[in-house]
Amino acid sequence: MRKRVMLIQDNEECTEIMRLILEEEGIEVFSSGANQEYNNSHNCDLLIIDEFSKGKTGCELCKQLKTGSNQFNKPIVLTSTGVGLETFSADCNADIYLSKPFDIDYFARLVKSLLEQQSPVYYGAK
Repeated sequence: MRKRVMLIQDNEECTEIMRLILEEEGIEVFSSGANQEYNNSHNCDLLIIDEFSKGKTGCELCKQLKTGSNQFNKPIVLTSTGVGLETFSADCNADIYLSKPFDIDYFARLVKSLLEQQSPVYYGAK
């Protein structure tokens, strides 16, 4: 069965780049723009959330998903171009953070390792 990733990003170009990379790896991708809540009906295996978007921040959404009554027990990647991403991701219990811009090959390896439930080799952009 194909793995499913939900992208919650505020930048359409970045979302499209991520989508193309992941689809090339055989991963099914759904996306949701900024200000959107995670829709449980997608039943995804991994969430990739942008920290600095309009409305609810990625950190707020991550906290909600990790501690809510319908706790999301799959990996969540917090992404951003801003500084302090390591701190934000730790504060909201994100599984890992990814600084933008990122290396395409690293991004693909990172997502595949998380989907296979293996520990990533390193954090941040490489």
